[in-house]
Amino acid sequence: MKVFNILVFIFILCFVSNSVYGQDDYLIKTFKGHTEGIFPISFSPDGSLLVSGSWDKTIRIWDVATGSNIKTLKGHKAYIRSISFSPDGVTLASSAGEDDKAILIWDIAKGKKRKSLKGHKDRVNCLTFSPNGHILASGDEDGKIMIWDMASGKKLKILNPHNPQCITGLAFSPNGSTLASVQSVGYIKLWNLARGGVLKTFGGEGVWVLDIEFSPDGSILAGATKGAINLWDVISGKLLRKLS
Repeated sequence: MKVFNILVFIFILCFVSNSVYGQDDYLIKTFKGHTEGIFPISFSPDGSLLVSGSWDKTIRIWDVATGSNIKTLKGHKAYIRSISFSPDGVTLASSAGEDDKAILIWDIAKGKKRKSLKGHKDRVNCLTFSPNGHILASGDEDGKIMIWDMASGKKLKILNPHNPQCITGLAFSPNGSTLASVQSVGYIKLWNLARGGVLKTFGGEGVWVLDIEFSPDGSILAGATKGAINLWDVISGKLLRKLS
């Protein structure tokens, strides 16, 4: 996700037809409240809430319909690096930069911290929930991936790509059996979560990959690079095409 270099607001743009509004960009609402730049933003699964993390070390929950700031979450010691909604929209996981290595788990309705997951020894760059919400995966700057049980908050396993390059993206397959990870140098690994072993390694075309995502049927993996989106076939690991 890109850093949005703005001071205090989030713009949501709705792209509509010229025939309806006579313009390409139509500003629906402006959300004000953060005092510094905003890094990650995420809609709740049902689209009713928007969550934003900022360099002001806070997370704000917004009502999309009204634009009001429902809650402000405080607890991190540095700028907010990553946020992830659970599939049911009840829980939010967050991580921060610099020396704040903890993952905080929040109750969205109450606006309160449920637990803190500790174990990473470096900055946590990315977070993602499994499709059923029972598992959280986290990747750090040191190249470690940790798998957490959400019910107990316990660490289930550590996946080590055996390469010190930082983890920049994580994604679960639609059925939840496979976790994809990508390192800054572009190497993608598919992990069997039951065994904790690597199923396949591909990518590594020398391009920095910022994030990854499975297609709805799990057959294609998309990777966001600087200036393009790469599409890989999950079974063969071959690069299908580049969108730029």
